[in-house]
Amino acid sequence: MKWILPLAAVLGCLSVALAAYFRHAGGGDVSGSLDIALRYHQLYSIVLLVLGLAVLHMDHAAWRKVMAVSAALFSAGIIIFSGSLYIAHLTGSNQYGMATPLGGVMLMAGWLAAGFLPFASRGAKSV
Repeated sequence: MKWILPLAAVLGCLSVALAAYFRHAGGGDVSGSLDIALRYHQLYSIVLLVLGLAVLHMDHAAWRKVMAVSAALFSAGIIIFSGSLYIAHLTGSNQYGMATPLGGVMLMAGWLAAGFLPFASRGAKSV
């Protein structure tokens, strides 16, 4: 579970670096799909940061497992969703955009996994 905060920090930093690149060095156009990719990348980096901080304060191993699954799904979702849109923008090919819906499904699954936290607490043992 110690991987969540460092990954959130790296993804958050990368989201700012990519936003700056696309805005300044990449021609200045950050509209459409690119805007969505950057927005989701930044938003879910913050969500990961919150999950990482929450895991530090969780008393039950079952809770930590649920949050780790949620964080893994959010991480994969960021990489696949935003990454495919970044690649599509940089290459000018819509071929890579076909992975975008899979990333979106992973982001949705991350929310659903986080929603199971109350059910994981039943019978959980303190660590």
